[in-house]
Order: sequence, then C-alpha cells, then structure tokens
Amino acid sequence: LRSAESDFLCLGSLVNDAAQICSARPKLGWNDITVMGSIAIYTPELIALGGDATEGVYTLTFFYPKNPRPAVRQFVKSYESAYHQMPTWFAAIAYDAVNLLVKAVRKAGPDRTAIRDALAGIRDFPGVTGNITFKEDGSVRREHLLLQVKNGEFVLYGH
Repeated sequence: LRSAESDFLCLGSLVNDAAQICSARPKLGWNDITVMGSIAIYTPELIALGGDATEGVYTLTFFYPKNPRPAVRQFVKSYESAYHQMPTWFAAIAYDAVNLLVKAVRKAGPDRTAIRDALAGIRDFPGVTGNITFKEDGSVRREHLLLQVKNGEFVLYGH
C-alpha cells in the first residue's frame, strides 16, 4: 500500500484490529495518510487500545451523545439518570426503534400488516439518531455524523 502512494486508508475492521493498524502506522512511517473506519470503531476502546496513534482517525455514527440537539440532550440526561453511564449508539438506535414501533402501533392498531405499512409510511421521524425515513424498498434513510479523534476523544468533525 505504501508503494502505491495511497493517501487514504479505509478500515473495514472491528475495534481491536483498527487499533493495531493505527498503532503500526507510526512504525511504518505512514502517519501522513488519512484513516477512516466504520461505525464499529466508534468506541472508547479504539483510543484506549491505540493511544496517540488513533489521533485524527475519522468514523461515522448515527448518534453522538454530546450532540447539542435538544432531543439528544434529553435522551442522554434520562439515560444517565437511569443507568449511571453515557448511552452508546446501540442504546440510541434501540430507543429510536421502540419509539418508531410505538408510533406505528398507535396509528395502525394490533394488526401486523397494518403496523408494517405504518412503519413504511414514516417520513422524517425526529429520532435521537437523527431524522429517520423509511424508503420504498424498506431500507431506512438517516443522517450520519462525521467524527474525528482529537486530543484523545471523539468529537464532531469541524468542531
């Protein structure tokens, strides 16, 4: 890869491998390359395992607990009050999934087909993971946030 003069490295790996790859970059003299990983590396373990070698690494996420949006702030406050820890993106996605289902059931009643159709019709649902819209093929369109490791923590890119 180095001889190919690459300027971008995309990590399609889990956190342990990503941290090892980041840690190997300084030893290889490859600090000048931009590194981005999947949402799977958005965890404090990346920084704990990779240390300073993770500085500048990018990733995407659906949820960032320090997001200033009021819905996120309220969710984080409630979650921390109940569980005495910061919510992860897994918790946020589960929270949105339950709220989407509640909305669909309230609209459709107990019929499975009607619930499915009600979910399929949801547009711009204001979740803590951003606005959620079901597309015609059944997939979900949602916002993504770009994060970067700065000073040993994940921050919103550009902040």
